[in-house]
Amino acid sequence: MIIMTASNGRIDYELFVLPLLMALIALMMLMITNRTLVHVYSSSRWMLAVATSVALASLRPWSILGIYPLLSAYLLSIAGAVGSVYFLSGTRRIISIIAAALCATIATFSFGNGFLVWFVTIPLLIYDKNWHSRIRHLTLWISCSAAVLVLYFYNFQFQSQHPLPPLELSSLFAIVHYLFSAFGLMFFSDMKSALVGGGALIVITFGLSTYAMRHAYPKNLYPFLALLAYILLSALLVSIFRTELALPQRRYLLFFSMLPPILLHIFVLVFPHLHKIHIISISVFVVIIMNLNIHSLPQIIGARNWADQELACLQTYEIASTKCLFRMYPSSISNPTGDYVRAQAAVLEELGYLQTFRLPSTVHIADSNQDRGAYTIIPSDDQTLLLEGIIKFASRTPSHIVVTSSAQQTMISYTRTYSAPPHRSYAHWSTEVDLKLHPMVVTKDIQVWQYDPNKQVLYPLNQS
Repeated sequence: MIIMTASNGRIDYELFVLPLLMALIALMMLMITNRTLVHVYSSSRWMLAVATSVALASLRPWSILGIYPLLSAYLLSIAGAVGSVYFLSGTRRIISIIAAALCATIATFSFGNGFLVWFVTIPLLIYDKNWHSRIRHLTLWISCSAAVLVLYFYNFQFQSQHPLPPLELSSLFAIVHYLFSAFGLMFFSDMKSALVGGGALIVITFGLSTYAMRHAYPKNLYPFLALLAYILLSALLVSIFRTELALPQRRYLLFFSMLPPILLHIFVLVFPHLHKIHIISISVFVVIIMNLNIHSLPQIIGARNWADQELACLQTYEIASTKCLFRMYPSSISNPTGDYVRAQAAVLEELGYLQTFRLPSTVHIADSNQDRGAYTIIPSDDQTLLLEGIIKFASRTPSHIVVTSSAQQTMISYTRTYSAPPHRSYAHWSTEVDLKLHPMVVTKDIQVWQYDPNKQVLYPLNQS
């Protein structure tokens, strides 16, 4: 937020900070590797650093340039966690405990999940042969964590935009679905494959971790287990508070992207003599991520042409892109409490880049005291556009949204005032954005539905 304020909202300045943070994380991971994987070939250690860098630099989270200030905060949170683990993984002295606490404080105030660092690093302090040193270090660490957490959570208010899901079985399934899909999106583009791949990755994670705890040397394993616990718990928190969006948001993939490199580190630690297997497995991972990056480049180029300075404040509104996640037909709207109603972002088909949409020739969406309803346009083929999320977004605060399109371009205009909790530095702002999107692909057989935000149901109006 300091960079954003000093640059007057210009997101171009963020572009210079993000590579520095990614390089810092990769360097600290390499230092942890050199400290713990002393019996592993140096080439394997350098390959692990390359895998970490490639995972962080994956283009999957970078689709929307307007949220780069948030991405820098996420990277700073990860850097704080890795730095804290690094200082606690070596010879523990008072100065190293203070340095680790400073890193944990940076992680805490960078993003909400940063407070997890204080808890996942406790095993690193417990594993100490000197009983007096252990008590002294634990006392200092717990005192620092208590002071920082009290300061952080003082007058804390949950944002009403992202409430806790109800304690229902359907909510649990929604959280698991979000969690698995987000992990799988690191390797797959479509949601079905991502769901299966993410589930397989979770199974591999727990299987490899269990095997490692039984066969590896604990002192070398604990730093990676601490980072693994931080990533998994962070992913779980994101899934709990974001299941209402019904699909993983790309910006949060930064946290999920750290899981494969950490698993590779644990694999190398457990099997230190399988040098060729190390090189092959790391190389396959790098090739997969680079291949996805190549396919994501047109989307990034399109998004860059589409972004402007005001989009730096776009963290209150998101356009989430996926391929045919929602396929809405009359039979699938009978239960309005499913993923369809929980979606709060416009779900757009990914036709190569974000600027390509499927919309009818003219649509007008207005939100006022007299007219709280709105129109949701749903193509009846596999190319699905969900505008109901825009309506729910607008109905929370005084807003005005107009969506118009023609054969040449599509424009989404909106005005919204957003208030954040008082302890945040960005307490209040008002933003007006015109999103000019093109080219336009008109879809045949459009079904038009009217959405009632009070009853959260759709009513069919006509069919053309």
